[in-house]
Amino acid sequence: MRVRGVPGRALLLGAIASVANPIRYAYGKAATSQALKLVKPRTGAVLNEGQEPGLEARAFFAPELATFANGCHAAVVEVDLETGALRFLRYAVVHDCGVLVNPAIVEGQIQGGVAQGLGGSFFERLVYDEQG
Repeated sequence: MRVRGVPGRALLLGAIASVANPIRYAYGKAATSQALKLVKPRTGAVLNEGQEPGLEARAFFAPELATFANGCHAAVVEVDLETGALRFLRYAVVHDCGVLVNPAIVEGQIQGGVAQGLGGSFFERLVYDEQG
């Protein structure tokens, strides 16, 4: 990481992470001293009074208009009228997820969703009492 416009002012991300790690002392005093020299060479206490070591960042993204993937599932099933048993003759899924960064992961998520949906819909028993 560098300070823009200030030549020679750069830090290794690993050094920052080492100093921010609350258990950094487990790596030995020499490792801690070296990391501290890279991050902020100074005399005196590393942290100000009341400060604790740590590295934290938070960010939230809330687009003005939400987007959703589109899809459709269709099944052709055969039902045994005497036993209620199901037999899937055909099952099809179509989706439009936009540009796929990793198609294998999307395919796996779709297959997992189908398996969970079919299991929950047809093969699992959900029991409720009078309180719901």
